[in-house]
Amino acid sequence: MAGRGCSGIDKPRPSLRLLAYRIFAVFVGTVRLLLALAVVFAHAPPPFGLTLTGAALAVQLFFVISGFYMALVLDRKYAPNPAGRSAFWVNRVLRLAPCYYAVLLATLALSLNAGWNAHSPASFPPALAVWREYAPHMGWPARAFLGLVNLTVVGQDITVFTALDPASGRLVFTPHAVSAALIPAWKFIVIPQAWTLSLELMFYVLAPWLVRWSTRGLTTALVVSLVIRATTYAAFGHADPWTYRFFPSELGVFIAGILAYRWYSR
Repeated sequence: MAGRGCSGIDKPRPSLRLLAYRIFAVFVGTVRLLLALAVVFAHAPPPFGLTLTGAALAVQLFFVISGFYMALVLDRKYAPNPAGRSAFWVNRVLRLAPCYYAVLLATLALSLNAGWNAHSPASFPPALAVWREYAPHMGWPARAFLGLVNLTVVGQDITVFTALDPASGRLVFTPHAVSAALIPAWKFIVIPQAWTLSLELMFYVLAPWLVRWSTRGLTTALVVSLVIRATTYAAFGHADPWTYRFFPSELGVFIAGILAYRWYSR
């Protein structure tokens, strides 16, 4: 009989399976919207006093969802060969780059306009004001690095672990750059919230291979990531930036999403 397998048990009809998938997609899309609002409310006064989950948890849940979806698209859309990996990477960049550069250009244009209209260097927004003050005293490696991370996104997460030493003009490592007495390097980032994209891009580089690992291999990698997280907490404390900005620790969060897809697709 149509719709029955060899055992005679009814199989789910394709239409029902498609409907279930669409409902699931709407649910995940709604969760992503709420997480995005949680991040927005964490960086700006929430309307009507409305608060959602904190930004750190929201970002990490985004990473879980990213791991899930990358596992899904790599499993169903891209071949496990060099051509498939290249197509995946190109498509990821094409999805992120236009939005990032549009926001970057708009931010620069509005910021420069605001500073010029005020006729005062002090009126420039923070990132541009810091560049105006310290760029002439930076060594060329610091200028090159901070310029490139603004231009390419890659490496913006590193800026929360480094700071500018005004005396030498060099970038130095500091485990607590967010609250450092030096000049935190992230203050030179025009769109500081884009550091999460750097972690996403690093995960995308690894994803085509990670999704092909065995469940045992992924579980082992997850445990290693948790051990790294515990080690950094013991060494530097359970505080920003170690809570959700250090890629080796966050890789386990992405892997959790891949494992969730494994369970979903069984």
